[in-house]
Amino acid sequence: MTARVALQPVLDAPDPPTWAATHLRARLDLWEADAGLTAPPEILSTAELLADDAAVLRRAHAQIVADGTPPPAAATYLVDWYPGTLASVVGYVLATAGAGMLADGGGPEAVRWHLHPDGWPFRIDLPVHCLVLPDHPWADDERAQVVPDADDLLERTVRSLVSASAPIVDVCHGLARVGAAGLWNEVADAIGRSVAFQHLVEPTPAMLAVLRAAVAVDVAPWKASPRLGFAPSEALGPVHVVQKGGCCLAYTASAGEPPDPEDPGLTPYHRAYLRRFPVDPDRPRYCSTCSFRDAADTNARQVFWHEHHAPDPTPRSEEGARP
Repeated sequence: MTARVALQPVLDAPDPPTWAATHLRARLDLWEADAGLTAPPEILSTAELLADDAAVLRRAHAQIVADGTPPPAAATYLVDWYPGTLASVVGYVLATAGAGMLADGGGPEAVRWHLHPDGWPFRIDLPVHCLVLPDHPWADDERAQVVPDADDLLERTVRSLVSASAPIVDVCHGLARVGAAGLWNEVADAIGRSVAFQHLVEPTPAMLAVLRAAVAVDVAPWKASPRLGFAPSEALGPVHVVQKGGCCLAYTASAGEPPDPEDPGLTPYHRAYLRRFPVDPDRPRYCSTCSFRDAADTNARQVFWHEHHAPDPTPRSEEGARP
């Protein structure tokens, strides 16, 4: 059983389709803006990803490996890109709509992935099948199922996410010598970071409590959970930070020469980040939220991000969050 949490709609809409067409679309629009598309995307369903012995996923894995990434890391990337993207949407709905989204509600044909020309998804379409509590504003909507309590809602939501994700995780597990638990950790971490690195909604302790409870349900196949909290910023006050429970294994890839913080080809933020956090060529290059970093270190890096990405008229998501 999970700890008692308050599932409350923070971003309002009169019904699930309207919520998806406004608030969820706004979140997905940020991912698409970051993708920097120069050509129309390929759109594939989960069923198409898995067709012909998962040819699309196998081809993507082979290309990532050919580009110099070790096979276990490449398999982990794919789980982060696909089930991780789905998990992030599920987490965002839990935290901001106060509802559970049934990720497998329409079957593998209903979930559709918008793919960047480099092979990673930057957007996802899926039907709105929701679970809500009796006091939720959508409780009388025929498109929502009413469940008795938060424990039931969270367990059924996670079961549905696992059901929708398992075929892809299973394929990725067979692509390299990498543990299934480590792959599933990417899914848990994606739920946990679903309200991080964005300014569409202000994360609150109640929202983080919902996400912590979601990754803690007994039916979950992952072994590690992300650390969610707040860190002080002199400029902004408390800001939301997250540290992964798992690791994407990116540090195992050949890193090459350390980037030059004065390189004019880098974004101003990237140059400032490198000056603040110089790369040590003799140490592994862990991601900013990696579980292998000290908590104080990852907090400092995220506070830096928040101070350089304070809200403006056009909210932006995390630079570099996508490949």
